[in-house]
Amino acid sequence: MGSPSTSASVNTVSIIILFMTSLVHSSSVMSPYMTSQTMTSNEIKMGVILPDSEHYPWSLKRVYPALEYAIENVKKRQLLTGYNLTALTKDSECSETIGPLAAVDFHMFYKVNVFLGPVCAYAVAPVARFSPHWNIPVLSAGALVKDFDNKTEYRLLTRVQMSYSNAADFLVNIAETFNWTTLGLIYTSDSAGKAKSLCYFKLEALFHKLRHAYLKEPWHKSFDETRPESFDFSEILRQARLHSRSRFI
Repeated sequence: MGSPSTSASVNTVSIIILFMTSLVHSSSVMSPYMTSQTMTSNEIKMGVILPDSEHYPWSLKRVYPALEYAIENVKKRQLLTGYNLTALTKDSECSETIGPLAAVDFHMFYKVNVFLGPVCAYAVAPVARFSPHWNIPVLSAGALVKDFDNKTEYRLLTRVQMSYSNAADFLVNIAETFNWTTLGLIYTSDSAGKAKSLCYFKLEALFHKLRHAYLKEPWHKSFDETRPESFDFSEILRQARLHSRSRFI
């Protein structure tokens, strides 16, 4: 018998699989491009696009065993009688190039019904833009940045955990509860070769929420944590003291 945490993980993934199936049913009805063979097939193909490297929390090496276990659990409990679930995988490399190319391959050569991933923001963005044209839903444990709140642009994207906008709502609620009206943001701009850093994305949503709540831009300052010698942190903190009463770092 598995541990409670293992059972919970399997049940969670099983629910996700059932949710993906409902999306597949909906898209099968809506899409004018579905062939008769696709519409009558009892095979549901999941295109899993995740990084292979264990450097990432949503590595294929970590996720795929749970996915296999969940599929087997769905079969044993006969939750999808008459359907066969198949999980196909490709390494996204957390790349804005490799991730979308994996999605194109899955669509053209494997005719998948749903994408599970990508997770990394720069990889999932193009896939989530393409997916409405292919009528293939995208489920992602990533896509957390504010831009993905736009359901017009990313209308077949479903995020399965709290986004940065949700976290920003929580922090704004705390600020309003304690009547904090003058807040400052300090973040690292080190982006490891990307256009924007992860820290930037996390505070971007909060910046916009605060500006909307208080009708003014919060004071903000960036630094590069990989080059600490290039910044006067005492001065940054002095400016923070002058321009804010509460700071989110």
